[in-house]
Amino acid sequence: MQDILVSVWRYRYFIFSSAAGEFQARFARSRLGGFWGVLGPLCQSAVYALVLSSVLSDRFGGGSHPYAAYLLAGTLGWAFFSEVILACVNVFTGNANLIKKVSFPGIVLPFSAAVSAGINAVLLLFAVLTVFFISGWPLSVHILWIPLIYGVSLIFAMGFGLILGVLTVFIRDIRHGAQILMQLWFWLTPVVYAEGMIPEKYRYLLKLNPAYPVVSGFQDVLVYGRMPNLGHLAMTAALGAVLVLFALTLYRKAAGEMADVL
Repeated sequence: MQDILVSVWRYRYFIFSSAAGEFQARFARSRLGGFWGVLGPLCQSAVYALVLSSVLSDRFGGGSHPYAAYLLAGTLGWAFFSEVILACVNVFTGNANLIKKVSFPGIVLPFSAAVSAGINAVLLLFAVLTVFFISGWPLSVHILWIPLIYGVSLIFAMGFGLILGVLTVFIRDIRHGAQILMQLWFWLTPVVYAEGMIPEKYRYLLKLNPAYPVVSGFQDVLVYGRMPNLGHLAMTAALGAVLVLFALTLYRKAAGEMADVL
């Protein structure tokens, strides 16, 4: 385990430069640059707000404005969570040439993907906060909890995604299954609907959803102006830490065969 951490630290400059290079290449010769990275989630939220606001407005105090704020906050939490997981799923198969080089430790690739997702998350956060400011939506001091929520999301997403990423090297069907899983997971998480819309007898199942504390955390601090549920976040972080340890152990055992399979 220690050798993995040493490799990550030794290649820290590669991790950040690779993420920065990927970001620049993605928007090369683009006049709007990183704006395209946040346009997708914002447009998706706008569509949901337009289509569903008339149905759900009563759940958010009437009108489309409260619902739009709730939706943007939930999207902010879900976007980073899902992007890190899906990036880790494809990170080894998508960088087969690098992994085949004996001198290159493949374990640094998921960290580079996480940094890249973090850049997108910061841009999206800035865009959402700008929308909130322009629309006059009040923000409280509790937005200072946002880095903690992002940190919890990163721990779990990295652990879960890395496990799937290692398994994808040997079972390529997992890559396609992960896409379907994330689509189902999205609708099982109260991003576009209110928690109160879930029948009370099934509401306890939300506590089994690791994405729920992240999404609801953003909704708490941005929409309701209150601190997130630290107990729920702690449970997701603890589960994520276990998954990270398992993922690193799994990678260490599989690393010797990965280059041959790829």
